[in-house]
Amino acid sequence: MAKLIEQIEPLKAELRDKFLDYYKANSFWLKQMDGYGQSTKNSWFILGVISALEPKSELKELLQYFLLVTQNSDSIIKALELDFDPEIELKKRSQQQETASSEYLDKIREEIKT
Repeated sequence: MAKLIEQIEPLKAELRDKFLDYYKANSFWLKQMDGYGQSTKNSWFILGVISALEPKSELKELLQYFLLVTQNSDSIIKALELDFDPEIELKKRSQQQETASSEYLDKIREEIKT
């Protein structure tokens, strides 16, 4: 269990990235499922997606532990920090990538000048 606790933060970040990648790749049909993409706010749906995307045993152990503590899927999603709007998070991600790309290009331009 101690090993699992050490790995929670990196696992949460990995799950977030994988879910956002999944959402981005499938957003068209996810939005069509109910007209407004509400399925992506369903915590059981999110748990199903992340368990399929992340086959590591750490996630399996973590979900088993959470289910022993609570059967409330919304609480589990909140504990995994997956309670966000994927559209907003994808916009933030895009802006961060643009900023990083711009900084990288600025650095190269400076090196070329010297």
